[in-house]
Amino acid sequence: MKERRSTAPSWRSFTDLTAALALQAMRKKEKRERRRRKRRRRKRKRWRVQMRTRVFRLRLILHTLRKRRGSLTKSRRSYQGMVRRLQRKPPLLHHHRHHLFQRRQVLLMKELRRKVS
Repeated sequence: MKERRSTAPSWRSFTDLTAALALQAMRKKEKRERRRRKRRRRKRKRWRVQMRTRVFRLRLILHTLRKRRGSLTKSRRSYQGMVRRLQRKPPLLHHHRHHLFQRRQVLLMKELRRKVS
């Protein structure tokens, strides 16, 4: 005699199905996460490079300014502010205390000494 197969899904197959669905959902989530992380990393890297060049430029400007800055106000912190201030007051290249000017003086003195001797 043939066994009667119930058309209702058995409990076991039901749990299997839910497990499979859960696994699928998890995989999908992981994939999405990975993609997001990748995108974020790309973004962050670009931002970091930008920041690095900006900081580098700021440092350059600061070195050319060569002036003791008291408090770091907003205009002193930002790149635009630095540029603005530089335009207002160019670096003291021809000032007798400026390191490049000093160096030139030293070289001139050496030259003179060589000529004299």
